[in-house]
Amino acid sequence: MDIHKLPCYNMFMENTYLNTTNSTIKYIGLNNSECKNPVYYCRSKKVFLSADDVEKKGCLRKPTADMISTKACQWLMTTEEFEKYEESRKEVTSSYDREYRARKRGYNNG
Repeated sequence: MDIHKLPCYNMFMENTYLNTTNSTIKYIGLNNSECKNPVYYCRSKKVFLSADDVEKKGCLRKPTADMISTKACQWLMTTEEFEKYEESRKEVTSSYDREYRARKRGYNNG
């Protein structure tokens, strides 16, 4: 039986989606391709976006809740902000993980 012919089959069932086969790509962009000129990062979709992608998607002019005015998307950040965010996240996460693992092993049970 060929699983590719099953009605429920999609690309997620293979390990060929996103970073598994594209591990050499530094900046994953829209449609699982490489972003050539990354300016922004979307925290929701976890992809890098160029200025053209942001304009095409309308990320800088999302409607507000009252549907009267527009604002920038809450998930959008520049690549510089993303790099700073990642650095601080790694520091906090690594220290937390060390403390958590130590408590799990029975050390530091204050």
